[in-house]
Amino acid sequence: MATNDDHEFVTSRGGLQTRLFTPSSSNVSIRLAVFTHPWAPLGGNMHDPVLHTLRAVFLSRGFHVLIYNSRPSFTGCPEAEDLKQLVQGILTKLGGQAEHVVLMGYSHGSLMTSMHPILPTPIKTYHILLSYPLSVRGFITFFRGATYENALKTLVQNPESKVLALYGDHDQFTSLQNYERWVTQLRSDASGRLNTVKIEGGDHFWAQKSCEILCVEIGKWLDDILGTD
Repeated sequence: MATNDDHEFVTSRGGLQTRLFTPSSSNVSIRLAVFTHPWAPLGGNMHDPVLHTLRAVFLSRGFHVLIYNSRPSFTGCPEAEDLKQLVQGILTKLGGQAEHVVLMGYSHGSLMTSMHPILPTPIKTYHILLSYPLSVRGFITFFRGATYENALKTLVQNPESKVLALYGDHDQFTSLQNYERWVTQLRSDASGRLNTVKIEGGDHFWAQKSCEILCVEIGKWLDDILGTD
């Protein structure tokens, strides 16, 4: 049975409320997943039900899972810096050599995730972008949309990158047409490993059936990367 540890992690901006879930059985090398939640001004927080449903997908594969409350800013850039410091701090806390680190961002959280660099060798770094808020990106970052567009382009152009982007074809904030244009551009830019998954019937909030499909898709992707890397 997985256990959890609540504590405050201190970054250069102050304390962050975090919860670290530990798998019932761990590997010799460390596997870590860090989840970032949707936009806080609209109620996003570490208790998001979609993130906690997905948590089980990672725990069953031997990952430690960290979920935390980000501190909102106008642009999101300070939150991206918090994430970098948080990842380093948790890796230090876990001790040992980390082999796999998965950074998963949901909605606004995927913007923060896209800003996180690939970790140094031999750590294998993966990015999961769930319901990337493409059409409202500028609005929720105080017109810094280009900053995040360029960050994602830089990420997928890195030959060492391993990115999974998932979106629903009924997203309330980004049309399917816009997502399909975005995916085409990502594929054109990508020099690393890029997987994109369109989930039929999925919206931005991932109701029960579509969330089940989401779990299956992410689980298959994890099994693939763990088996081939």
